Amino acid sequence: MSSPCSIFYDEPVGLALETDIEGLVVLTSCQGEPYLQDVLERLPAALMCRPCVSDVGAVMASIALTPSCLLYIGPPLLAQLTPCERKVLRGLAAGMTNKDIAKQAGKGIRTVATQVSSVLTKLGVKSRHEAARAYWGASNPTLNLDKY
Repeated sequence: MSSPCSIFYDEPVGLALETDIEGLVVLTSCQGEPYLQDVLERLPAALMCRPCVSDVGAVMASIALTPSCLLYIGPPLLAQLTPCERKVLRGLAAGMTNKDIAKQAGKGIRTVATQVSSVLTKLGVKSRHEAARAYWGASNPTLNLDKY
């Protein structure tokens, strides 16, 4: 029998990207598809968006039976952005400039500008502000977008 999984509550939203969540059951209120894909890349045992208590119990029981299977309960993930584009979007969502993103990623500013343009096009948005809302999920009440 496998050992029980621990639950990680992603509060404030974004904490899951700063924490080693591999093998944990992650609960988040975020509905932003790119953010959820970033969390899934960190290999949690399960990722649940806006979970209810009965769902958590069922997931924990399922993980005990099939520990090697990743469970995801949330909105559909269309995987329209590449991992590099999501990294650029993550920078936009954090309020970084193209110069800051380029420095952090070890890329040229022109490369980042091209990637920002591609991200905006793929998301169907016109501004960095709208891209940040898409990353975090437009309905996220804890998100302060005043800095954009």
